[in-house]
Amino acid sequence: MERRLIETMLSFSSEPCVVLNRGLHVVAGNDLARSSFALQAGDTFLDWVLNAPREKRKLTACFGSTAQIRFAMQTEAGQGLTACGWRLGGAFQSHDLIAVKLVETLRIKTGFANMTTAHRSNLQRAKRLHLQKIRLEQENQVLATQVETDPMTGLLNARGLHRMMEDAIAQRKVFALFYIDMNGLKVINDALGHEAGDQAIQTLARAIKENSRDRDVAARIGGDEFALLALHVHSTNVLRDIGEAIATTLAQHSVILPGERVQQLSAAMGIARYPDNGDTIQDIEKAADRAMYASKRMALTTVIAGDPRKRSIADALQSSIVGRPCGP
Repeated sequence: MERRLIETMLSFSSEPCVVLNRGLHVVAGNDLARSSFALQAGDTFLDWVLNAPREKRKLTACFGSTAQIRFAMQTEAGQGLTACGWRLGGAFQSHDLIAVKLVETLRIKTGFANMTTAHRSNLQRAKRLHLQKIRLEQENQVLATQVETDPMTGLLNARGLHRMMEDAIAQRKVFALFYIDMNGLKVINDALGHEAGDQAIQTLARAIKENSRDRDVAARIGGDEFALLALHVHSTNVLRDIGEAIATTLAQHSVILPGERVQQLSAAMGIARYPDNGDTIQDIEKAADRAMYASKRMALTTVIAGDPRKRSIADALQSSIVGRPCGP
């Protein structure tokens, strides 16, 4: 009988099967026999079991009958199993081949081993998915940070600032918003070019960062306009000190204009407080913006919206509502 034909027959079996000749050598076997018991063509079947003489007599009996013969066997590892053997004859005209189907003990053990392997594979897959999730979360965090970051200064942009303000309002945290606008940037750009103007903008960004507290959040909201979100501040003296410190640091830097004219860097600052000056982001921003333009009009370093200590500020704030000044 052709080995290929035998293997085709065995491939339909749901059990591990091997075919033996009278010398009890494996003539053919299916995939299950190879994967479950490491039995394949050419192996000596009796080498695979422990009690060879007794098992040989039982297997030899299979050649004398076409009826199925079941008997217990024991492997070299001491594991018991039940074998079911029958002679291949009839149309194949071969009386010296028997088929042995291996069942029970090792089959159960193999099934358990397969389940264990599958379980380990699932654990590894779950681990890979978990690591992939962490990697995607990290990548998303990087992308979110890039979306909310000003590339020139490394500070937050307007979008990032709004998110921080939304979180603070949602949690009813007291905060103050500084609006900071550099003075004379147009003069620097026109006289020395935008590269010098960019350097001045970066100088202001550093001054804001150096003089703010660890809990505060600095942002560049466009051009030469900056903001500082000061969290958990109740004292106007603290706010004024922060503003004066930023102005002092900025004034230590200057640019040389054509004609050897020296221009010190300076900025106007307006401050609004939540919830004193409004309940929404828009209200706080409008109050800070008006205070900042009052600072420009009055040539003051810092103006705090609603500050009762400077009577003239009220008039300046009212006039700033009409329209922003055209000058720098």
